[in-house]
Amino acid sequence: MEEILLWPNGASGAKGDTKEDTPSIVPYIVNSGDAHGAVIICPGGGYVRRACHEGEPVALWLNSIGISAFVLNYRVAPSYRYPYPFMDMQRSF
Repeated sequence: MEEILLWPNGASGAKGDTKEDTPSIVPYIVNSGDAHGAVIICPGGGYVRRACHEGEPVALWLNSIGISAFVLNYRVAPSYRYPYPFMDMQRSF
């Protein structure tokens, strides 16, 4: 799946330009002609890390039941604390 940068011109408050400094979203789109729902998945980890097993596997399962999904790769501690993860979530809408 193709990753889409949330902040193409640099994330607000970014401390560098590594992958951890550039929040993104990965689409998992259901390709059907029917109308269907979509969700944004924020893999858990208490804002300290992102739990990978809560990202792509959940998106693929949602696809299997006809729901499109978007996995958010938001910024986490120790480099980023509130409000940055929240800002990344807001930007993903």
